[in-house]
Amino acid sequence: MIPKIQKHNIPLLAASFVVCCSLLALFLFPVHSGKTCWTGYRVLIVTPANREAEIVSRLDKAGITDYASEANSQLANSSPEAPIQPYLSRLNDERSRWFSDAEHDTRFVYLKNLPFLDARIEKAFTGSDLAYYLEKNSGTLFAQALALILLLSVGLFTRSNRAYQFFCAIPSFMLSIFFCQITGFLASVALLWGMLELAGSIDTRSLRLNSRQLWNILTRKRMYALFFLVALVFGALSGFHGFFLVILAILASAALPVPVSKAVEIYRKVRNRKRLHPRFEPLAISGGSILSANVTGLKYALPLAALLTAGLGIPLLVLRSPSHKTDESRVLYIPAPSRYTRHAGFGVDGYSELMALRSKQSLPDLGDFVAARWIIRTAPWRRIQDPVLAPEAESTAEYISYQMDEAGIITGKKRIMDTFNTGFIKKSLVVDSTRLEKMLLKQKRFVTVELTRLN
Repeated sequence: MIPKIQKHNIPLLAASFVVCCSLLALFLFPVHSGKTCWTGYRVLIVTPANREAEIVSRLDKAGITDYASEANSQLANSSPEAPIQPYLSRLNDERSRWFSDAEHDTRFVYLKNLPFLDARIEKAFTGSDLAYYLEKNSGTLFAQALALILLLSVGLFTRSNRAYQFFCAIPSFMLSIFFCQITGFLASVALLWGMLELAGSIDTRSLRLNSRQLWNILTRKRMYALFFLVALVFGALSGFHGFFLVILAILASAALPVPVSKAVEIYRKVRNRKRLHPRFEPLAISGGSILSANVTGLKYALPLAALLTAGLGIPLLVLRSPSHKTDESRVLYIPAPSRYTRHAGFGVDGYSELMALRSKQSLPDLGDFVAARWIIRTAPWRRIQDPVLAPEAESTAEYISYQMDEAGIITGKKRIMDTFNTGFIKKSLVVDSTRLEKMLLKQKRFVTVELTRLN
């Protein structure tokens, strides 16, 4: 028999649902600090270069499975009519420069930037004699969350309703961890400051308030809601993603008092069971006069603590440390973006512009990939004597279709098999992409690639 949900439990369930969904979304969609060479990815550099199998095995065991390596980025021949493609072998040899540098005996693996990636890499290579270096980005840090402890501690000391302050601070701490940028940290400081002021502005003095009385008190303290607006402004400075995370944190903070109130109520009931007589809990007739006062002499303690917290947290974000186990004095070079096309997206105009941007030092890029797909597609209908050339925009692949008429005469007619246009490029990128192409697609436009010194 399914029990009925009582009406007074509906707000509790709704608030708990909002809290859980908001905090889960903060965890699943983090914003990282700093910039890496490749948007959404970080380069792992390992020495020596000839141990790729061991490297990927260690990554897999550590739960790192979304990466581009030489083994999972080889181009395959998809044409059964032309099983021998010397051009493809040469291109794969060129693509190997993406993954190893023979001169410096280094191996490159491109890891999707996930939360706690630094810790995962350290776990993966624990006990190994491999030397490794993970490109700086910091991923998700906890250091700036430690700075928030100062602000929370001052709030707990100078304001009332400590249980509400403590639990309503959780979204602010999570925001600082998963919105791992200076703007995200400042948004978390503003949000935590506002929640401490709101929670601490109500001193119930052991009186029980109903929801209407509580609302009347909070409306008199609505100026503290400006802190939420400040947090939203900081979030918006990092774009829609940061703005969205701040909204989630505000929703979680606003909804948390409901389950916290229920927890406090249950605690009181359990506590009263151990008493011979129930504890007297007076009810407030009007909650309008129940407004807390600051601890004497500490009126400005919370604002000063907020400023000090911001002053401590920002350097912690700037002075971040990556995972590494190698000689930092060593000069490292990695495949990095050189020049981006003006055309956004992956159309034929961007492809044509890319061809003009390349230099002699350029590594195979996304343009080479779609060109390879075209060459493989047209190989069965191309004469062996014809040179293998990269296609130009709007190139067509033609073949002759032979038909015999009623008189027994066979005639041939040219037909267009395919056209190298935006449609062909996008289809190739969706259907045949390797892990390397998936990384390049994250860059949102065509880009040339060259070996660049890692700063």
